Amino acid sequence: MGLIKPKPATASATKVRGKRVAHSISVNTTFRHLESSPAIQEYTERKFGQIAKFLKKDANVHVILSVDKYRHCGEATVKTGHLTLKTAYVEGRDLYAVIDGLAAKVKRQVTEHLNKIKQSRTRALPASTVLGGGEEVAARELKSRQV
Repeated sequence: MGLIKPKPATASATKVRGKRVAHSISVNTTFRHLESSPAIQEYTERKFGQIAKFLKKDANVHVILSVDKYRHCGEATVKTGHLTLKTAYVEGRDLYAVIDGLAAKVKRQVTEHLNKIKQSRTRALPASTVLGGGEEVAARELKSRQV
């Protein structure tokens, strides 16, 4: 008698026993013209980690933080699957405010992109509607889906 080996769990599973699992995000922080700080790195990881619940796959986020005289600047790039988002340049007098602004822009861009994909999906009418209901029912069904 042979033993049955269990299947290994995949890291990219979206549901485990009916519950949705958030995907992992690796955050790389680059500091230009300022000293790296573990507090700032943890803050960026915490802020950009909140975006994981919106994504369908694992993601890589590259955050570039720099200082020019009194201006704190930031830029973020998100890569997940076939999607690459590059946010606009954010400036501020406080580095934490710049990180907050970047995270908000990335979250908005991701949600807009997902809504755009969701709206562009078209589904075929059910066969019972097309075959059994006649053209009037099919036309009403099609009209209600377009609204």
